[in-house]
Amino acid sequence: MKNQLLYLMIFVLLIPSLKVSAQSNQTKLTPDKRLQEVFSKQELNDMQTNKPESIVLYNYLIENAYYISDKAEGPIENIKYVTLRKDFAIYFNEDVNAISPKTFNYLKYNFKIDNLHYISYSLGNGKYLVFYPQSVTTTKFNSNKTK
Repeated sequence: MKNQLLYLMIFVLLIPSLKVSAQSNQTKLTPDKRLQEVFSKQELNDMQTNKPESIVLYNYLIENAYYISDKAEGPIENIKYVTLRKDFAIYFNEDVNAISPKTFNYLKYNFKIDNLHYISYSLGNGKYLVFYPQSVTTTKFNSNKTK
C-alpha cells in the first residue's frame, strides 16, 4: 500500500510536465516490455489511450530510479526481505550479479522509496542497489524531458 501511494505521489507531481510531452507526441507510446510484468495488457492499453504520460513516466522510472554502487547511501535494507508486489509470500529471488537498469524490473517488487532520502539495498556481493529520493528522480525526469 505504501508503495502504491508512493507511485501515485510521483505520478501526481509529474502530471503537468508529462501532459505537455505526451500531447506533443502524436504517435502511440510503447511501454517498456518489463511493464507487462507489473500491469495487465488492459491496464497498459488504457494507459496508452487515456494517460500516455504515465507510460512516459514508467518507461523512465524503470531504468532511472536507482543505480548500482560499491557504496551505500542512506539507510541500508536487506534485499532478501523484499517481496513481490503481486504476492507478498514470494521474496526477492533474482541473481544479484545480473541486476542492470536495462534488464531489471524493480517495479514488480515492494522496495521502499523515500521522497527525500536515498535508500540502499545490500545485494550481498559487496554492491548496493541504491534508490534515488523521489525528489531527485522527479528533477532528473523533468530535466531529461527538456533536452
